[in-house]
Amino acid sequence: VETSPGYTAAGFFGALNGTAKNFGIENATIKHISTGDPTDNGIAVVAGSIYNKGNIEGVTVKNATVEGNRYVGGIAGRAQNGTLIENVNIINSTISGKNSVGGVVGYNYRRKGGASGQGYNEAFAIVKNATADAATKVIGSDNSVGGIVGNNYGAIIVDCENYADVTGKSHVAGICGYSRDYHHDADCYVIGCKSYADATIT
Repeated sequence: VETSPGYTAAGFFGALNGTAKNFGIENATIKHISTGDPTDNGIAVVAGSIYNKGNIEGVTVKNATVEGNRYVGGIAGRAQNGTLIENVNIINSTISGKNSVGGVVGYNYRRKGGASGQGYNEAFAIVKNATADAATKVIGSDNSVGGIVGNNYGAIIVDCENYADVTGKSHVAGICGYSRDYHHDADCYVIGCKSYADATIT
């Protein structure tokens, strides 16, 4: 799949708000060089974006190449509002982009509260029991680059393992490149995760 700069989400599903489970995808190439503006919704092998309590469970991605700008992942580019990505594996794949780049999810996101009385009250986005293997590479040319999640914004990562080497310019880590609350109203959590790979600032 190769899309033009104007397209905002790319993957086997461009956008997913249902359930995708118990399958594998091999030898996929997904390229989406977006404009990088606020309308970008992600690029990944399974779902460019997943939202509104969508689930991805029991999925393996093998021998994939994913290239994008931001919100780039092996399973989902952007996950938001009650999503669950569980029991997924990334094998012998290369995931590359500019920022918010993750081996599994690029941008794991929950809004609650917010500035100036916005009143958001979304459910947690959760990544659980996800693995990226040692033959996988996660590469960011800028910031927020992680072996499992690139940017964890008011969301949860639990019981994940990373074996993939990670490189980026800043905020680079084996599990999650950048993790913070959402406007001090939605806490973020990284629980019971392990990384066995190198994270390198370039």
